[in-house]
Amino acid sequence: MDVNKYISFIKLTMKMYIQLIVILCCIIIISCEISDPISLNSENDPIVFIDYNQDLNQIFTSVSIGESQIDSDSTLSASLVWIESPQNIIGCIENDSLMPVDFSMNIKINESNCIYGNSNNRGCMDELAINYDPYAVEDDNSCSYDMNLNWHQFKLGQFDIETYSFPIYLISTTNIQWFQFELIGLKIDSLVEVYPNSIDNINNNLVTSQFLFPAIESGITELCSIYIPKPPLNIELILFDNGNNGDIIEQNNIFHSIINPNQFLPGEYQFSISYSNKINIIENFNLIYNFAPKIISVEMPDSIMLHDSLYTSLEFFVNVFDANYGNDIKNVKYLINVAGLTNDLYPEEGDDIFISDPSWNMEYHNWIEKNTYRFKTVIPMKPAKSETPEEEGKTGKAIFRFNIYDNQNKKNTLINESQFEKSLWVLKCGDGICSDGFENESTCVEDCFE
Repeated sequence: MDVNKYISFIKLTMKMYIQLIVILCCIIIISCEISDPISLNSENDPIVFIDYNQDLNQIFTSVSIGESQIDSDSTLSASLVWIESPQNIIGCIENDSLMPVDFSMNIKINESNCIYGNSNNRGCMDELAINYDPYAVEDDNSCSYDMNLNWHQFKLGQFDIETYSFPIYLISTTNIQWFQFELIGLKIDSLVEVYPNSIDNINNNLVTSQFLFPAIESGITELCSIYIPKPPLNIELILFDNGNNGDIIEQNNIFHSIINPNQFLPGEYQFSISYSNKINIIENFNLIYNFAPKIISVEMPDSIMLHDSLYTSLEFFVNVFDANYGNDIKNVKYLINVAGLTNDLYPEEGDDIFISDPSWNMEYHNWIEKNTYRFKTVIPMKPAKSETPEEEGKTGKAIFRFNIYDNQNKKNTLINESQFEKSLWVLKCGDGICSDGFENESTCVEDCFE
């Protein structure tokens, strides 16, 4: 074999690879302002990227035009036209608070419903229940009949397609002195008081009442009517290539715009753009509000008894709600604080932190009702006694938390996470506690002697 020829071949090959890498880097640098084009109909069509930031109520638009098609010193005129579709009307209440007449703030509020533009308003339809909802047109099996319990809940009423409005009302078993709630998913265009002289201010969809004298009496009280932007809805855009208003590199034929629309509805939009004395219609696309998933209940025992020599199974369920259409849940993870668990090998309590593992994902179990799903897991628990110290189960208190992620990696809030924190007591014969329901004088004399 001719070594010199082989070395020459290697050098030539490496040179070609280096040239290829340089070309790819140039392409990346030139196109750094464009990401995931929504539409590219032909070689001469613009490349368009549009993103809606729901937290800032901000629309970012980027349009790349071929150099021969337009002078980069010009601006581009474009528009977004909302395509009317009630199914995209979704609104929910968050950050709700109530103050009773004794001015205490420890009042428990039941989970509010969400409004869907193409669905019936759901609630308890039995007049004998403490949470009877006269505005409901479909029963949701939520009726409660325990007169010793209190019920406090904000509700969103039926959506009116003619006026693009809906009522907000309160179901309460006690008198209320003050309230606050936030509407998410829909932008408030205007609010009309129904309960007189109740609203103090509206700040970015956060509605706060005055201190009410007299207080709102127990029962069902309509507070207000919410009006959202009504179609036709046309958002005008001016895009620049001058290094301002979202534009990064000036005069590179990539035009940008950042706006905070006064009126906005989530859903499907048609994008059209004018340049070179023509209108180019780009295909329809969606600007959707993504609701954070949340836990609505956790089904877990308060305690579990370890077997002396066999593994025990801990089974629990987490019920999750996601206001978005379809099952948008990617995974449900559990975290455990094991600081309070000890055994003979580890007699001292550990660090007071929550730990997790990539494998600690719960499995989808079943659909419960509209937008509500149950997830399940089973954890094997080591026996209380073992010849191998490492295989001996720990006892004490374990604390569980749950993280819910959707397909856009949006997570349930820290408030929701801490609200559904669960404590589990892990018990065994010989821990000095006679555990009712698990032990007695016959099964564990050590703990249950007279």
